[in-house]
Amino acid sequence: MFGAIIYIPVYVQFLLGKTATNSGFIMLPMIIAQITASTIAGQIISRTGKYKKLSIAGLGVAATGMLFLSFMGMAATDGELIRNTILMGIGLGVTFPVFVIAVQNAFPRSRLGVVTAAIQFTRSIGGLVGWRFSGSYGCDSRKRAWKPSGINLINGNPEAILDGNVMSSLSAAEVDAVRSAFYESIKNIFLISAIITYLAFLIAFFMHEIPLRKRMTQCRRTRL
Repeated sequence: MFGAIIYIPVYVQFLLGKTATNSGFIMLPMIIAQITASTIAGQIISRTGKYKKLSIAGLGVAATGMLFLSFMGMAATDGELIRNTILMGIGLGVTFPVFVIAVQNAFPRSRLGVVTAAIQFTRSIGGLVGWRFSGSYGCDSRKRAWKPSGINLINGNPEAILDGNVMSSLSAAEVDAVRSAFYESIKNIFLISAIITYLAFLIAFFMHEIPLRKRMTQCRRTRL
C-alpha cells in the first residue's frame, strides 16, 4: 500500500508528464476499490464465519496488481494504471478486515484492545521499513545509473533531479538517461514488493483458521 501510494504518483508525474491533480485522480479508483472490497469482505466473514480463503485471495490479487505495475513501460496508458491500481485496492481491501478479525478471534476478549493495537503497530512498522527500504534502493539505483552518464546531481541527491529547473538544464540525451534510470528503479521497487506479497500469499495457506466466536448467548445473558 505504501509503495503504491508513494511511487505511482511519482511515476505518473515524472515519467508520464501529468500533473499532480491527474496523479491524484488516478489513485482514486484504488481507494474506492479498497473501501468497497473491505466492506464486502467484512460482510462475507460475518455471514460465513470463514476468513482464510479471503486472506489467500486478497493477497494473491494484491500481489498480481503489484506485478502488473512492474510490467508497465515508460508510457503506460491511464487505463493500464487504473486497472492495476484497482487490483491493488481490491486485494488490500480484502486483507484489512481479514487479519484484524483473525487475530482478535484468536485471543480472549479481555485482550482485544492489546492485540488490536499490536496489529496497527506491526503494520505501521512494516510500512515504515518497507518504505525506507524502497526509498533507499531507488536512490541508490538512480545514483548508479546516472553516474556513468555524467549527470551532475545537486548535493548528490537523486531527488533533486525532479526539479523542473534542473531538468531544463539537461540535454535530451541526459533527460532520456534520467527517465530511464527512474523507470528502472520504480519498476524494480514494484517487482520486489510483488515478490514479498507473493511470499505472504504462500504463508497464508498455512494460517490456522479458528472458528469465529458466537455472541448470541452472551447478548441474551446481558439482556436478562
